Amino acid sequence: MSLSRAVRTGLLALAGLVVMASTFVVVLIAAQTGETMPNTRVAGVDVSRMSPEEVRATIAPVAVERSALPVTLTIGGTEHVLVPSSIAQAIDVDASVRVALDRGRRGSPLAFIERLTSLWVTVDLPLVVAWDERALGRWVDGVIADTERREDAGGFTIDPASGTVTAIEPQGALRLDRERVMRTIARELVERAGSATVEAEVGPAPVGMAEVEALAARLEDALAERTGHVLIGEAGRLEVPDELLASAAGVGIVDDAAGRRAVLVLDPAVLERGIGATARRTFDREPVAARFALERRPPIDFDEPGTTSFEPVPIPSAFIEGRDGARFDPERLAAQLARMVVEGVREAPIDLEVVEPELPNDEARRGAPTHLLGTFTTYFTPGQQRNTNIRLLADIIDGAVVAPGEQFSINELSGPRTCDVGYVPAGTIVAGELIDTCGGGVSQFGTTTFNAAFFAGVRLDQWKAHSWYISRYPMGREATLTYPSLDVLFTNTTEGWLVVRTAHTDRSVTVSIYGRPRYARVTATLGTPSDVRAAPVRRQPDPALPEGVERVLQAGGGGFAIEVVRGLEPVDGPIVQERLRTVYLGQPRIVAVGTGIG
Repeated sequence: MSLSRAVRTGLLALAGLVVMASTFVVVLIAAQTGETMPNTRVAGVDVSRMSPEEVRATIAPVAVERSALPVTLTIGGTEHVLVPSSIAQAIDVDASVRVALDRGRRGSPLAFIERLTSLWVTVDLPLVVAWDERALGRWVDGVIADTERREDAGGFTIDPASGTVTAIEPQGALRLDRERVMRTIARELVERAGSATVEAEVGPAPVGMAEVEALAARLEDALAERTGHVLIGEAGRLEVPDELLASAAGVGIVDDAAGRRAVLVLDPAVLERGIGATARRTFDREPVAARFALERRPPIDFDEPGTTSFEPVPIPSAFIEGRDGARFDPERLAAQLARMVVEGVREAPIDLEVVEPELPNDEARRGAPTHLLGTFTTYFTPGQQRNTNIRLLADIIDGAVVAPGEQFSINELSGPRTCDVGYVPAGTIVAGELIDTCGGGVSQFGTTTFNAAFFAGVRLDQWKAHSWYISRYPMGREATLTYPSLDVLFTNTTEGWLVVRTAHTDRSVTVSIYGRPRYARVTATLGTPSDVRAAPVRRQPDPALPEGVERVLQAGGGGFAIEVVRGLEPVDGPIVQERLRTVYLGQPRIVAVGTGIG
């Protein structure tokens, strides 16, 4: 009975305490309505028990001061200053006021505890700060670019007066964590201690200081005699002054079977600026290609237009050796001089780049021509304008060398055949009519070349006959030329080099092809003309003639088709036959019909 009374007494006491605490909290909340909690600071400034207007008035000057306060970031002893305006920093005073008033009023069940503890616990709240994140990122990237370094093998300082060489200590790579730098700066922008430090990640030095000092000693010995280093070539000598060597010297790193080690290096760009032009004048030598000494006039004449054959003609050895060229290379020189310094050598033959000629000796010797594979001659009337064009084109093509598998092209070798390069106006078939154009008449050279290739047994890739038959050309074995559309193309299908030689007189042009034969004989079998047709007639009005009067401007000629069979007879094996069909449309008969008044 007495126990129950004690329990009841305790419960009543506890209830009284709860009522008293609740009453205290209600009174406390009522007392703090509309103002900040006690013991509240913003950016280090006391704003306790202040209304919103009072808080704003108190922290506004601080916000203005903070807005102009730069941030100093220290990395590896170097300071980097961030000006707030460069990242569009802004302090939100109203938001900062709301943060101060929100203390103890955030709706959390424990908010009343924060209200109670505010009576004796001081809280310093930060200002609300915003900035352009991308602008800050760009600033941080710039800091990283200025701060980070690759591993450095060290180097030398050289006293020009005494020649003393001092080693510079190697350093490891320095790296920064971008996210860490961003977080550090962001925290500093908010907390504003004025400065912050970020530790960089520094790797080990790539080589030891002792290695660099050993190289410095070698370099000092090389400079001590003050006589320079001499390079010797076929055409002369060149001295590399000590001053140039000293300005180009540095330390590099190599990884090989012996491990990672420091080596002496010289800057090729420094050497190029110092002696490049002189070295080229002294040492450079143009390569000389191997040649084939073949006469322009072939050992036999061949001009058969109809059914005929041609057998390769043996010729004496035609090979003339060429030689390699030489070219100064500053990178080669840099490597050579570095070796000379380390090995204590002061004079040596210069290491030059070998420049092979377009036709090296070994290749030329293996594929040198042994036979006249094919030749052909066509004729023209002396004194005509067209002869100038034929001879000019022949001289341009003369001496052309065609590698195994390579294609020969008249147009590629000649380029545009225009009057400004020496060609003259002469007759050309245009739309069935013979008119003068610059470079006219060179189709005779195309026909001559085509026949030489025909009997040389090479692959015939492209040719086109004239639109009507011209009696000075072999029937069915002829080709016209127009730059750039109509060409004579053939491919060297032999295992040796082909050499094209040309010759001309006042009444003929000859094309000869020398090489190594695939066939013992090449035949041409001319068929019988078929599909014969009369000459087309083209009548055109002419007001200069009286009406009813006619005048023949072009006599014309009939058309027909013709087939030529090329027989390729190897030394052993079956004969290969190729059929070449040509259709001549015929030369139009052009008649002027008078329409004028007589």
